Amino acid sequence: MIAVLAAAASLSASQPGRSVEPLVVQLCNDTPARVAYSVVYSGADGSQRRRGWLTVEPRECLEGGIGQTVGGLAHVHAISGGYVWPAGGGDRRACVPPNAHDDAARLAPCADGEREARFDTIATDALRGRFRMSYRVSCDDLQGEDRDLCALGRLAQDGFAEPVLSFEVCNRTAGSISLAVAAEHSDRSGREVSGWRGVEAGQCRDVWRGFTSERAVYVHAVGRGEVQDGGDFAQHCVLSTGAFERRAPTVGELSCEEGLSLRDFRPVRFRAGVTRMTLDYEGL
Repeated sequence: MIAVLAAAASLSASQPGRSVEPLVVQLCNDTPARVAYSVVYSGADGSQRRRGWLTVEPRECLEGGIGQTVGGLAHVHAISGGYVWPAGGGDRRACVPPNAHDDAARLAPCADGEREARFDTIATDALRGRFRMSYRVSCDDLQGEDRDLCALGRLAQDGFAEPVLSFEVCNRTAGSISLAVAAEHSDRSGREVSGWRGVEAGQCRDVWRGFTSERAVYVHAVGRGEVQDGGDFAQHCVLSTGAFERRAPTVGELSCEEGLSLRDFRPVRFRAGVTRMTLDYEGL
């Protein structure tokens, strides 16, 4: 299904040596969540303008005119939750505001409340008194874990992708540590317990990335002491050595099968509105 933007004025202006025509964009969303787009293009006087946020529903395209242009190159940036396109880093930088915009494009340093973003560069084509460009995003464009997390289709209340949560541990001791992490499974049935992830002295490492309706991850550390964060804890079974990944009940476990041992996992809780947590591990 193709939604249509309000039609641009069909009347063309004239400029010496340059044709000014409406810019018609087709923005397609192959993801399971809403995606918002910002487009930077050359306006009727040749100066750079920006138009956004243009929201496209899952598995749909949005097509229509966004303004008058002299053609040339256009630039596109898209977001949904914590996912960003172009995922690999585009070849153009510009500022984007948090709200709807139809004004002059800006380069860094950005105004208060705006952020610098990367844009893909797309050539516009002249066709029947219009300049046209097309841009498509999908989960397959994303890199690493984000590709699989996007495909799960977890949605926030506004219909955009649910923000991915990240948990980082910084080792402030003089020796290396090993970590096991327990967090809600992606299908929301029980917890996934996995380990061991090493963090060298003085280093920081992302040890978990995903979704959790509990707004908490649970961590057990082997090294100089154990992680202390909160008064409560959950018990889960782990392998003593070597990499492992296993399913466990959300409420914790009371006993383990042969080859596993029961350990205390301390909670690290995400505050409201926070998508990234850092724990400074200092031992005991």
